[in-house]
Amino acid sequence: MKTCYFIPIFFLGMTAYACNPIQSHKDQDGQKHESGKVLVSQNGFDGTEARLRKAIADRNLEVFHVVDHSRAAQSVGQNLEHNKLFLFGSPKVGTALMQQNPSMGMELPMRALIYNHNGEIHVRVTDIKSLATAYGLDVESGAVPNVALALDMIAREATQ
Repeated sequence: MKTCYFIPIFFLGMTAYACNPIQSHKDQDGQKHESGKVLVSQNGFDGTEARLRKAIADRNLEVFHVVDHSRAAQSVGQNLEHNKLFLFGSPKVGTALMQQNPSMGMELPMRALIYNHNGEIHVRVTDIKSLATAYGLDVESGAVPNVALALDMIAREATQ
């Protein structure tokens, strides 16, 4: 069963729908990699959001923007269960990743999506190792392992 997400495109004054909750990217060898890890939260939507914000702040990361997809849906007379996308990260780390491959800028900043699906609250975070592999970055050294660990910890803290 596909899950579809409402995506507002504010600067064009249009809306779009995207299906496929886990994007796949092919690496240089043609292997597919998923770009998101999903955990189920026991904290309700508001509790999960508060815990996510705290986990991000505790690592001195910056929340650049929060997209409230539910509110955007309401603005066009549509209904969408709780659904917020957090764009966050570190300019220093993001720059280091883009210095290895400028196209990595398409995937940055890091993302965490909190959403309600079938009555459960889910948190999905970027899978930086899969993205780094797809963009030909070194996944064993440099920033990638540290970012992967931080994202994993952020998701776990938000959902526990």
